[in-house]
Amino acid sequence: MDRVKLEKLLTENMKAILGFALTRLGNVNEAESLASDIFYEIIKSAGNLKDEERFYGFMWKIAENTYMEHLRKKSRNAARHAEFDENIADKEDSALAQLINKEELNLLRRELSLLSKQYRDATVLYYIEALSCSEVAEKLGISTEMVKYYLFRARKIIRGGIPRF
Repeated sequence: MDRVKLEKLLTENMKAILGFALTRLGNVNEAESLASDIFYEIIKSAGNLKDEERFYGFMWKIAENTYMEHLRKKSRNAARHAEFDENIADKEDSALAQLINKEELNLLRRELSLLSKQYRDATVLYYIEALSCSEVAEKLGISTEMVKYYLFRARKIIRGGIPRF
């Protein structure tokens, strides 16, 4: 990818990358730092991109990876500065686990918001409100088979969109 094209794409996506960082960190200074790291990694890795049509997927994958590395560094630094405490919570309650769980929840929310209304409604009713397929069908006014189809397609779409860490 040539330098001019890369600069144009990065300029067009500055707000999106900063928004990505800000929604995950909630702190403007940290978000600006993370966004800067993301841009650095994109520029550094741009030579590996063979097909310019795949830039956006490439960019978001780098953003996710850079964010996860940010969390790991933050966790390592916190562990270095923490004193030993006999009342340390289980591993599941560690700060990193909580951040990762929060991040996974944010990713799931983002993926659900990208689903079409019928997929999202069926998924929320079934998985979050714990209704049966027949109850979902009744509530949405569709057949049970259609509910199962919506759930199947929603799972497939979500699995395809959420990166594995």
